[in-house]
Amino acid sequence: MPWHRRRDLIDHSTVGAYHCFSRCVRRAFLCGEDVSGLDLGHRRDWVRERLEALASVFAIDICDHAVMDNHLHVILRNRPDLVPRWSDEEVARRWLRLSRRSLELRPEPRPKRVRKLAKDAERIKELRFRLSNISWFMLMLNEPIARTANSEDEVSGHFFGERFGSVRLEDLEQLLLCSLYVDLNPVRAGLATTPEDSKYTGACDRIQDRQEQAALEAAARERGGPGAFNLKELLTRKYAGWMAPLWEGGDGYDGVAAGRRASNKGYLPLQLDKYLQLLDEVGRELAPGKSGAIPEELPPILERLGLDRVRWGEAVLKAARCFDRIAQKAEALRLEARRHGRP
Repeated sequence: MPWHRRRDLIDHSTVGAYHCFSRCVRRAFLCGEDVSGLDLGHRRDWVRERLEALASVFAIDICDHAVMDNHLHVILRNRPDLVPRWSDEEVARRWLRLSRRSLELRPEPRPKRVRKLAKDAERIKELRFRLSNISWFMLMLNEPIARTANSEDEVSGHFFGERFGSVRLEDLEQLLLCSLYVDLNPVRAGLATTPEDSKYTGACDRIQDRQEQAALEAAARERGGPGAFNLKELLTRKYAGWMAPLWEGGDGYDGVAAGRRASNKGYLPLQLDKYLQLLDEVGRELAPGKSGAIPEELPPILERLGLDRVRWGEAVLKAARCFDRIAQKAEALRLEARRHGRP
């Protein structure tokens, strides 16, 4: 496949959603069980924890993710509209917390060091660009993981096979389709049976928070109604609070104030429960070339999770129509790609 300049693939000057992916060198299972039988699954924790750390620094929304044994997927939304609101000191503070060598963020920098960097106007201008730049985000994600893995293996050289891939998601239809694809990766690969069993995915993180919310609501009912305690205060969204909310109306959690994410803006016109129903329905169909699917005999996902069943309604019907349109567009998109010399 021919390489294309990154600036031709990603517009860093405007807000946009991108599906980004990286694969281990030679497609080896360097985050799973390798050919010798050694289990390297702990490295998937490295990826997820690094994503959560970067979400607190960059002006980039992490919409979804899936960490597999030999590759990773992330859906990112760059937010160049946010960085102009940050003071020079805030830009300096955030940048000084980043390291290309360590999986962990650096400690909060000393005020004197922050002030010194903030006085360099040209440098701050460059750092504002970098902190909303997807290429810099992926560099800060992949390089520390590669360095740490090579150190653990006592080897040198590439960990990821090539530079990361990226595809711009042009509209809500593509964004929804890609999110479902990313969340169903473990199911399609036969590594999990259901979305709630699919660790290291955005869907699994959101499901754990949703179950916690259901438990709090049940406790509130037992204590005399929602006024018994403040659900918003108790629900910290510890699993998915660093990710962008799924529903465009938000998730009721101020992750920005908590210093965990770039914005509280969601990315899909679907509430979480309806998205999970759609994910469950799509996951029951066997995808071409894939071996895994959600077993037909299992009850619907909201029943499996012990949540109140929500009717599909008009929102889900619209989502189904969305997939029909995407299927009709597929061949047209392939022809357009070939016309531009891109396979």
